[in-house]
Amino acid sequence: MAIYHLSIQNIGRSAGRSAVAAAAYRSATKLIDSERGLTCDYSRKRGVVYTEVMLCQNAPQEYADREKLWNAVEKIEKQKDARLAREINVALPRELDRETQIKIVRDYVQENFVKVGMCADIALHDKGDGNPHAHIMLTTRPIDENGKWGAKEKKVYALDANGEKIPVIDEKTGKQKLGARNRKLWQRVVADTTGWNDKENVEKWRAAWAKECNRYLSQEQAIDHRSFQRQGIERVPTIHEGTAAREIEQRTGESHKVKKNREIKEINIELGRIEKLVKVLHRQIDDLKRTIQKGRDRINERIQRLLDRRAAEAARRLAEPERGAADAARELREAIEQGQGRTLGGEIGTGESASKADRHYAYAGTDADRAERIKQLVAEREREAAEAEREREAALEREREVENGIDELQKTLGQSISSPGQSEGIDPASGR
Repeated sequence: MAIYHLSIQNIGRSAGRSAVAAAAYRSATKLIDSERGLTCDYSRKRGVVYTEVMLCQNAPQEYADREKLWNAVEKIEKQKDARLAREINVALPRELDRETQIKIVRDYVQENFVKVGMCADIALHDKGDGNPHAHIMLTTRPIDENGKWGAKEKKVYALDANGEKIPVIDEKTGKQKLGARNRKLWQRVVADTTGWNDKENVEKWRAAWAKECNRYLSQEQAIDHRSFQRQGIERVPTIHEGTAAREIEQRTGESHKVKKNREIKEINIELGRIEKLVKVLHRQIDDLKRTIQKGRDRINERIQRLLDRRAAEAARRLAEPERGAADAARELREAIEQGQGRTLGGEIGTGESASKADRHYAYAGTDADRAERIKQLVAEREREAAEAEREREAALEREREVENGIDELQKTLGQSISSPGQSEGIDPASGR
């Protein structure tokens, strides 16, 4: 995986800095600061592999010379605490060749800065120490269609929640103040004329750099502008070393920042190993859950088949005495119709009618036995259904025990992930 880094800073007079000197250092050139009468010579600086000035649409062509560009910036800025330039520093993916590195920087600058009216001075640095990066210096004033510098900001009326102008109130009278010629005074605020200073731009520019790089990186090498915390990754962020820390490490072999990063990298390696183990265990847990679910489905299916079969058998057996009683009733009616005796309290008769009556009484005599048998069958089926229900409940209880064991295993795994960073006393805050 490639390394993501993008930082933004202002170059301003309040810190005693010069835009001309900054451009000379980043481009490893000799530039003259006309405002200060100083020569900024960094031509002996090594590791600068590419430089270019990219102009916006309205910029004069002479600004392609960085000395003229930044001297013009120094001249137009009058205030002692003026912001002279905005600088963006990005880490270049080491997985890409030099030509591709230059292309992604140029495309990124063109699309996000030059296209909206900024001039950009870019410089790619690579000392061969594994830290290729690019400096992007940007102008902070717009340039109008005549090639003249425009205003960074302007004063506009302050508006309330209803979009109405807010009056300036005199504390003594409680009334709106009046200015020259008795004109009413209204509150004003300073507004950005370009929108380049919006805080939302930081997130947009960071995301755009990751997107531009990922066009040329594989999925395994892809970078993400979000912090580890926002990505949901258990990693300890490294700290920014800077050139000074690496130079100290080369001279003395002992730099606190470099040493700290080595320790963090070792912790992250261990976290990565644990993360892989957790993924394996999670897969095994998922497989176990699927196996349990299949077993549950099979048990439920077998229980349902058993209940259906027993219910059908019980229905069949209950139907047998009903059919027998119906046959007896039919024969009794035939015997009464054909017999010569009376139907109630009389003699039934002789011959065939008498035999049918006998069969009726035989049926009547066995109905009580059959009713008792039916009761026994119903009781037996109820016992079988209760036993099947107990078996189902026992199976569900065993399944709940297995799921509880899985939950405990997951909790144990979660604690094992967080313990490495804690054991080193390092707060896993978000990294850049």
